Amino acid sequence: MIVYGYDFISVSTDGENFKTVLENTGSPFNFIFTDGSKYFMATSDSRYYYWQSNDAENWTLLSDNSCFYNGLTAVTYADGKFIGTDNIGFIMISEDGLNWTTPEIDYMKVHAGDLALVIDYSNGMYYAGGESNFMVGNDYTEWTQIPYSEGYYGFVTDIATDGNRVILATQRGLYSYSDNTMSAINPDTLDGEFSKIIYDENFYAMRSNGDFFQSKDGVEWKIMFESPSTSYV
Repeated sequence: MIVYGYDFISVSTDGENFKTVLENTGSPFNFIFTDGSKYFMATSDSRYYYWQSNDAENWTLLSDNSCFYNGLTAVTYADGKFIGTDNIGFIMISEDGLNWTTPEIDYMKVHAGDLALVIDYSNGMYYAGGESNFMVGNDYTEWTQIPYSEGYYGFVTDIATDGNRVILATQRGLYSYSDNTMSAINPDTLDGEFSKIIYDENFYAMRSNGDFFQSKDGVEWKIMFESPSTSYV
């Protein structure tokens, strides 16, 4: 198990006892990604601070990464490639996690100028979202916009899927995409801004104020930890 904060990476073999393997004094850690055999840590400025490891314990700083001029915001791994997004909404691809290129995509056709800042992949489908858009595609160059019929779901901050249902973490709560339908999840209780969602046998979602939720199916949610703060933003 790997956990990290803005300035540290820790590992554990039992989920209880953790060892700090890297402390960072440079650009804050942003997110970690892997192809199962090697690991990468993107930072808030991956042009000059980008870390690589073959075992999640010994990390090497890569400090000259001109291909990351606009920074990485999210990465998924599919079909032997890393597929990422940068902070101006471009899709980037890499076979080794080190050298990145931008494929030919008609971005105005894809998302009408909105940013695609998060991306995920499962069962042959790609999912991406950003400022006010959510898209699906069976490859990373052809996308279809998925509207929300009841209005605007706000900035999409993260995406996770179990292969059947896609859950969006947004500035206005959690949303579910399944069977070509987008719907809000328990808007009376799961409102406010959510900053992170992952799927690992269960869905786990974190509200920006620190509240932590769990769901087995993406439909029924229970709170695991409630922040003392009453603010959701």
